[in-house]
Amino acid sequence: MSVEIHSSAIVDPKAQLGENVEVEAFCMIGPNACIGDGSKIFHHATVEGRVVMAAGNQVHSYATIGGLTHDLKYKGGNPGLKIGDDNVFREYVTAHVATDPADETIIGSKNVFLAYSHVAHDCIVGDSLVMSSHSALGGHVRVGDCVNVGWGAGVHQFCRLGRHSMVSACSKLVQDVPPFMLADGSPAEVRSINNVGMER
Repeated sequence: MSVEIHSSAIVDPKAQLGENVEVEAFCMIGPNACIGDGSKIFHHATVEGRVVMAAGNQVHSYATIGGLTHDLKYKGGNPGLKIGDDNVFREYVTAHVATDPADETIIGSKNVFLAYSHVAHDCIVGDSLVMSSHSALGGHVRVGDCVNVGWGAGVHQFCRLGRHSMVSACSKLVQDVPPFMLADGSPAEVRSINNVGMER
């Protein structure tokens, strides 16, 4: 199957779309976007900035992937966002490029970002993260594999979430979470071992 682009979508001629990519109605794809094979961009979604997206990704309605950093140190240029395979970005998700033109925000593979979640500039995210609705990663956050960030949780800039850790719903995280631990509260503290995550 060839690329399918709805007649109402705006796709810059310089954008690179792989095989079997589907772009639905009223989408916007910028000139520096590279979208991998089998990805689907749902109606009214935007992929802008220097985004390299691998295969099998889903960008749902009203999500914005590759928007400019909120970092006030940004002085122009074309920083990037690199995305692996088989990620799901649900409605109104935002994922920003890095701050320095030489850098990239990095998102691995098989992550799920639920509605209204946010990945800020310069984050490095591993694989199999679940970000619940309305949760947010501040700039420069590092996330290991198989992490769960609960509904409405906020992760402060430069924090690190170890693999198989969890941040509970509505928590305010201002320090690192070790691997396999569960953090909860405002400010969040390590409360227990993440037994469910370990079983998974």
